[in-house]
Amino acid sequence: MKQRKAMGITNLDWKKIELQLAPHRGVKLEADGYNILLSLVQLRGTEFRIMIYVNGEHMGRWISEDSEIRRKFIYHKKKYKYPRKIRSKEEKYKGLSIDVNETYYVYSSFFPSFSSVKRHLKQSCEKIEWVN
Repeated sequence: MKQRKAMGITNLDWKKIELQLAPHRGVKLEADGYNILLSLVQLRGTEFRIMIYVNGEHMGRWISEDSEIRRKFIYHKKKYKYPRKIRSKEEKYKGLSIDVNETYYVYSSFFPSFSSVKRHLKQSCEKIEWVN
């Protein structure tokens, strides 16, 4: 059985945090000793994303270099190198020296939704506290 990590934020607190998240007004958290600021940013038009600032800053190198901060606070998504159309015909490519199911990760400064931020923080951090 998988052991659950200790959390300092209840489900009700997560809902309150989500409601407080607004443009130009961030929500402060403390996660594993880091001061975190969740900020809702407008990308284009009516498209909003959530950006995480760690100890008051956000650095582009966190996306390109492997570090504890990237593992804990930067959004990542697993992608396939080849499209589904090629992967579905795996037998056709068996003789070639390519792995049609090869994957890689894409890192981004922006989380697409609050639920993705919440899920990522719960999985990667031992202790999360809401700083009012």
